Amino acid sequence: LLFWACQSNPAQGEGNLASGTSSSIVDSVASSLPEEAGVSASPSTSTATSGPRKRPPSPKKEAWMDTLLDLAGVPAPNSAILVEEEPAPQNLRSVEIRIAKQYRPLRPVKLILRTYVTETGAIRRFQPLECSDPELEPPYYIRPLLELRFTPALYNGRPVAAWTTIELNIPAEP
Repeated sequence: LLFWACQSNPAQGEGNLASGTSSSIVDSVASSLPEEAGVSASPSTSTATSGPRKRPPSPKKEAWMDTLLDLAGVPAPNSAILVEEEPAPQNLRSVEIRIAKQYRPLRPVKLILRTYVTETGAIRRFQPLECSDPELEPPYYIRPLLELRFTPALYNGRPVAAWTTIELNIPAEP
């Protein structure tokens, strides 16, 4: 019934089916469409995708993300704090891979950040210093960056909060 409703002359459709003439819905729709330059009426049989790969849209920027860039309430990044041992990242590689999965870079990206590490080893604030890809914006790397853990800085054998500079080498998407 649906096939007959789509045709302008249902009796003609019955005749084609009864007489054994091969008719295809794709052919009938393609013949009814206007001809456009560069558009083929027959479906493409190629399985390869053409054109450049597209990066996913930037993650939604949320209000709390700006607080990580706000330096109010913490010592200035250029302030001198004497420490015996600098904060050291523990899971840097896994964070680099998570950023790569979310951003999908076409070539390796080098990102240098200045981070404020708390006494517990978590990042409280950060400041982007340098990035080899100008399209890599903070919404792409804030969530993975919050999972980065450090051994805290030490002063007189006790953990203290301190600024440190880290370099992330984000691999290209395979």
